[in-house]
Amino acid sequence: MKKNYISFFAILSSLFATQLAYSQCTTTAVKEAVDNGSFEKGYPQSGTTATKYADGSTLAFKSDLTYAGDWSPTGANKYGIGEMWGIGKQEATPCNGGIPNFPPYGVGYTNTNTWADHTKGTKDGYALIVDLFFCTGPKAVSKLYAGGMPIIWAQDVNLYQNQNYYFSAWIAQYTSVPTTSTVNLVVIPYVNNVLSVANRVVVKSFNPSLKSMNWEQLSGTWNSATFTKALITIEVDPTSTNCEQGGDFAIDDISFINSCQNVTNNLVPDLGKTQSLCATDGTIILDAKIPTIAGNNRKFYWYTGTGATQFQYNTSSTTDNTLNVGTLGTYRVDFLQNMVE
Repeated sequence: MKKNYISFFAILSSLFATQLAYSQCTTTAVKEAVDNGSFEKGYPQSGTTATKYADGSTLAFKSDLTYAGDWSPTGANKYGIGEMWGIGKQEATPCNGGIPNFPPYGVGYTNTNTWADHTKGTKDGYALIVDLFFCTGPKAVSKLYAGGMPIIWAQDVNLYQNQNYYFSAWIAQYTSVPTTSTVNLVVIPYVNNVLSVANRVVVKSFNPSLKSMNWEQLSGTWNSATFTKALITIEVDPTSTNCEQGGDFAIDDISFINSCQNVTNNLVPDLGKTQSLCATDGTIILDAKIPTIAGNNRKFYWYTGTGATQFQYNTSSTTDNTLNVGTLGTYRVDFLQNMVE
């Protein structure tokens, strides 16, 4: 009896396999749930309550932080905005002799001329600026729901049922002294119009790089199941940071949509140019490219993991030369064949 042992790797280095944007294979409409996620409606103009934008449209998002107050090119700058938020772009500010090229909120948090919003990539684009200040005590927990971490941005969204929703936001540290911090994308569905904290899901956690105004994407996937409404939030873990420095962020291009179009696409090797977990409803078939042959007792052992410890993925059957997966990771298949000499 002779045994042949063959192994190959199938790598899903990212959720996406093409540079194209795909919607899910469904007749359900693809609709963005977030209002003004790019913040390009500009400055709120509503006194101290921040209920509307300058164009008169309603401001849909909310925050555990308070609004830092209206600003205009002829108004006063906001140097410190601890426990506050504002929407800004780079301006030639009028105070202190006309300090140039700072957003009006948190003037001096970053170095001069480092601002460029993510949407436009220029100083003229708007983004949300937040300053979480407290790491401990009653202000270090969410005011919007019990048991949550401090929320720097949140919005109630309407959902289609049984859809994969892609939650995405671009985040940069908004400080000249970046500090290690953890930011979470969180989804809490409503049940009978009441927040169901028991169904709360952290869809992704992220540690922004230790660079000022370095835009990075935070994204994750969540399935709506039978839910028709949810609260989506961006939360900061106060135990992971010196909040006075590490709680300062710029946030832009927030999206929650039943399509992967707003998530950065990366090529996946060896799966074909058009293969994409996003395009195939979140699953893809890995193929060993080795046929099963009756009488040769070929067995296929699929594993996942990249470290010294790897885990067998197919425990119910070893006769399958293909594997349907829907989870990011590195996959290996070991092929064992008994042959009669």
